[in-house]
Order: sequence, then structure tokens, then C-alpha cells
Amino acid sequence: MKKICIFLFLFFAVIFMNSCKDNATNNPQQGNYKIFYTYISDEGKIDGLYSINPDGSNKTLLKSNSVIFSKPQKGKMVFIQVNYSAITLFLKVSSTDGTNEVLINSNEDLLRDAEISPKGDKLLYVVMTSLSNYHTSYLHVSNIDGSDDRIIDSTMISQSDDNYIEAAFSPDGNSIAFIDYSESNREYINVCDVNGNNKRRINQSPISIASSFSLQTFDWSPDGKNIVVNNWDEISRDVSITILNVANGTSENIYTVSNYIGKPVWSPNGKYIAFLAGPCNLWIINIDTKIATQLTDLPGKTNDIGTLSPQWSPDGKYIIFEYTINDDGGDMNQGNLTLVEFQTGKVTTLIQEEQVGTAFFGW
Repeated sequence: MKKICIFLFLFFAVIFMNSCKDNATNNPQQGNYKIFYTYISDEGKIDGLYSINPDGSNKTLLKSNSVIFSKPQKGKMVFIQVNYSAITLFLKVSSTDGTNEVLINSNEDLLRDAEISPKGDKLLYVVMTSLSNYHTSYLHVSNIDGSDDRIIDSTMISQSDDNYIEAAFSPDGNSIAFIDYSESNREYINVCDVNGNNKRRINQSPISIASSFSLQTFDWSPDGKNIVVNNWDEISRDVSITILNVANGTSENIYTVSNYIGKPVWSPNGKYIAFLAGPCNLWIINIDTKIATQLTDLPGKTNDIGTLSPQWSPDGKYIIFEYTINDDGGDMNQGNLTLVEFQTGKVTTLIQEEQVGTAFFGW
């Protein structure tokens, strides 16, 4: 049971939540995609993996006791299912309607950050084991059916540090970028091919990344040429949105603030970067002009604003995130599922029970 509790703690620790007041309007028109999200029970347990249309219709339970960490790809989704009685985690892949389920891995250790490649043929995930005063993260890559599973990197980190390996496929599915947190506040972003070969560092000088900022602290540009990341200055305490060139490692700070901000996320057309900043508002940066524009006006508390992370719809029309009103000091790890129309800033609250964890667009 201890390992299940640790899993839940780490899951909640990186779910992108904060507190804002409701400013909902009418529902948007539906696109040809759905939103997949994790719902948290009143007891704080993982209730299930659901899907819902962007207009708020057709809410469907797909998998019980399951959590999703990444967007579905090519009609497939990867999720982690918790068996509370057996104290075991199951890594599974299925079609986005919940059928054709395949077991990839069952483990009493911690499973994290499962993601399907954009091609739909590969899977990456992290297994974290604990020994004495340290825990070790192992980055796995396998075929989508779980075959040819291999460890392509590992790192040992102090038990007092909640960090672990973070990884993501490149947009073309041919490369993997990952962060090594073995030296706290001296991080490097690495890149390798999908088989773990040709490994190299992107940034030649270390940067400081606060991993608690979001579920993932970096994002690939749609063309795969750059990576955007939150870069934290330990002296000034400022946070910069930094773009790293994957080929040569050069960097550029395009926006700096004195308060925490959520993970920056590239728009599908590559022209904008979205992020959330206190007090719980959605901002957009124009890549060409470097001008940041506040898109929403949702006043609220600023507690742990950095844990928020937006997600773009595939066509770039909408952005989703979660927030909780939290007026009475409620749970900061779960909240309302909220949709924002990019062009107008119109806000729609899709799920109002303040019990939504992770959420992603998919189809």
C-alpha cells in the first residue's frame, strides 16, 4: 500500500492545478476530437479515465481506477491502472474507445509518464524504484504492443528530491528528448533516437528547472527544431521561458517574470506559446514579435501557479486547463476542467466538481 500511496502523491504533486473564479460562458462548437481526462474521487483516489466532447456532451467512462499522462495518438491511448487491493500498477494501451486493451507492464514499483509516439508505433515510460536513501528512474522504450522493451537511460536521485526522468517523443517520432535530474538545479536536456542511440546533450551549460512546475517542464516545437522550457534563476528567483535549438544548443529567453508560470506549450502551427501565470490566467506569446498577451481574466489565488499546464486542441482553436476555486483552502491537486477559445478568450467550464486531474485532447 505504501507504494500505491507514493504513486498517488507523485501523481498529485505534478497535476497542473490552481485556484481561480469561474467565468464560464456558452459551450463552443465541437471539433473532430475529444478531451481525455482523469477524474479524482471524493476520497482522493483515482476514479477513472473519461472522455468528453469539447462541447461538454458525451461524457464516457473508459477505464476505472486509471490515469492518463499524455495525449492519445493515432486512435490509441496509454494509461496506468491502479489495483488498490493488490498494490500493483498496470501499464496498458488500448483504442481511444477503451477496446483492444493490451497489458504492457505490471509493477509494484512506480510507473510514470507513459507516452505514445506520434507515429503510433512506439511507447515510452518511466519506472522508478526506491532503495535506501535514493530512488532510481529508468526510461523505457518499447513497441506499442510492449515487445522489444529496452531501458535507454537511468538516473539515481536522492529520496528527498521528487524529481525523476522526464521524456517526450519528437513530433516526427524519430527522437526522444529527456531531462536528467541527477544533479539538482543543474539540468541538461538530452536527445537520442528512439532506440536510445546517438545520445547527446542539447544545452552545453546546465540550466535550473523546477520540476514541480508541471507534469512536463518542456515541449517540442511542431517542426522539431526547438524545445521550450522553464528556466529558473536561483538568485533572482525569476522564471524565463527559454527556447533551445536542438541542433546546436543555443538558447534564447523570450519572456521573463518574477512569479511562477506553468509549462510553456507550443501551438500546433508553431506561431505561439501558451502558458499560465498568476493569478491563474492564460497568456500567449507571439514567437515572431516576442509579445506576451493575457488571453483570460480569471482572478483567483496564486498558490502553486507553476503546477498549471495548458493543452492545445489539434486545430489550435481551443486550449484546456484545470483550476479550483479553493476559497476555503481546498485540494490544490484537482479542479474544474476548463476550455478557452483561443481567438476570443471565451471560457467554458466542462467539469465543475473540482475533481479533474490530468487532461489532454485526442482522437
